[in-house]
Amino acid sequence: MSEYVLFRFHHGGVFIEAPIAKYVSESEVNEFPIDKDHLSLFELEYYTRSMGYVSVRGFYVFNSRSEKFVLIENDEKLYNIGCQCKEGVLDLFVCQLIDDPLVEVVPIALICGPQVVENESRATLDGD
Repeated sequence: MSEYVLFRFHHGGVFIEAPIAKYVSESEVNEFPIDKDHLSLFELEYYTRSMGYVSVRGFYVFNSRSEKFVLIENDEKLYNIGCQCKEGVLDLFVCQLIDDPLVEVVPIALICGPQVVENESRATLDGD
């Protein structure tokens, strides 16, 4: 029989480390039940894509003993955390990856509008 962990994806926020570690300004929380046998970073990325993220920097959990956020570095660490989750619910914090903006180059000849021409007396629009 499959065992599921309910993952709560906290996303859209930022990490604040001092004085107390927090994740603030999150936009929303999405919940997905994930089979413990399918726990992998690839699986988590699948769910973040369904939330509109192309890529993420990393996934974190909050360690209540150290009061710090801990990066889930690999599938083994994720599996161990998921299997030790006694309540069946795991809060997962998504660190966004801000990609460089896509810059679209438009040839100047394609920009529409009247041509501005300057003469000695005043600037006029072409055709006036």
